[in-house]
Amino acid sequence: MKKQIDSLIFSTEVPYTELLMPNESSDSILQTRGCGDRYLWNVIKLKEKAIPYLIELIDNTKETPASFPYQGGQCTLGKMAFIALEEIIHGIPTAELLNVNPEDYDCGYCYYHINLDKRKNRKKFKKAIKEWYEKNKINLVWVESNKFWTCESSSKHPNGGHYEIKK
Repeated sequence: MKKQIDSLIFSTEVPYTELLMPNESSDSILQTRGCGDRYLWNVIKLKEKAIPYLIELIDNTKETPASFPYQGGQCTLGKMAFIALEEIIHGIPTAELLNVNPEDYDCGYCYYHINLDKRKNRKKFKKAIKEWYEKNKINLVWVESNKFWTCESSSKHPNGGHYEIKK
């Protein structure tokens, strides 16, 4: 299983949705650039078994072939691990764990990239994720769903669901 998770280093595509600027004929629209690749989805299919391994990779700065259009540059193994984690557990409070207010940024999810890359907060973020997971894992419940967290897709979710905190 660890070998399968480590294969994220070969990922060539991150899930990405962008808001396109409106033109004369339409309002702004969401456009999906891609919804990840087989390496990512094979790890996500491991569900809860992958979680501890993914958390351990969060501060890994080895670059993958994948990149984030417009905002995040080259995708690292740690970022790919966090993408997988977010797809397994929906609703991780990313901004809170990074200790940032997303409203202070005018670029959507770029607060994540800025605070990991430019401010070198990877180890702190990894520690916060680990503590959040340990505190909340007892309250995680499986929800059958085809809802994707990381991209817009009308496909059947490969897991058939996700974990979220019990309400």
